[in-house]
Amino acid sequence: MSDIKESLDKLLKHPPKCLLCRAAVDSAAYPICHRCTRLYSALIQSGCGECGKRPSNCTCFSVSGTAKVYWLFGYKGETARKLIYFLKRRAGADDYRYLALKLCDRVWEISGTEMSFDCVTFVPRKRAAFLLYGYNHAEQLAKLLKGMLAHVNLIPVNKIEER
Repeated sequence: MSDIKESLDKLLKHPPKCLLCRAAVDSAAYPICHRCTRLYSALIQSGCGECGKRPSNCTCFSVSGTAKVYWLFGYKGETARKLIYFLKRRAGADDYRYLALKLCDRVWEISGTEMSFDCVTFVPRKRAAFLLYGYNHAEQLAKLLKGMLAHVNLIPVNKIEER
């Protein structure tokens, strides 16, 4: 019950804001304003910046020892830059939860019913940035995604390199 009260207090004190332009939004469950919805939809529908293929067919992003790398959107363009910049500096728990859900949807879209992977990982943030902001945005997303994909382990990149 205290979680509900805490959430209501947060909403009353700090109404949810758009992930891209910071305008007020109707719900933290969909933290993108009507104006930015078109930009965000185009972003997540875009293909790889290198080959133009959809995430399910792209092989540009490969990591040694992995069969497939999943991504929500390509990291090129103004909309992607704004969103990543916001995540790195000012995002809240609701923002991360929303994007983790979208990334989980992308994993299901690509894998279908065949979840043939066993770990989620992230790239560590530079030490100076971690000390400045106190968190790693990629780690926040990875932890939430791991919780949504209950059968997988969370392995930081530095742990993979040590193996």
